[in-house]
Amino acid sequence: MSDTIPRYVPADPYWQPSPENATKAVSLLETIVPGADEVKSSFEDEVRFYDPGENWSGVKCSACGADAEEWWGEAMETASGWV
Repeated sequence: MSDTIPRYVPADPYWQPSPENATKAVSLLETIVPGADEVKSSFEDEVRFYDPGENWSGVKCSACGADAEEWWGEAMETASGWV
C-alpha cells in the first residue's frame, strides 16, 4: 500500500507563510483529514524538488506547456549537486 503525501507549493518559490498561519493551516487540515497519520508544516531554506515516486506524470514548462521530460532528470541532478 502506498502513501499519499499532498504538498502545497506556492507559485513564488521563495514565499513562506508565517509560522502562525502554518499552524492554522495544519489545524484546518487535521479537521478535514481526521484519519491522517500525520499533518505537519515544514519549511525549506532553498528551492527543492520533491520526487513523487510512482506518481510521476511528467514535467512541462509552466509558461508555455512544452514537454521538459527529455532534459529534466539531468537538470535536477546538476542542480542538486549529484553529478
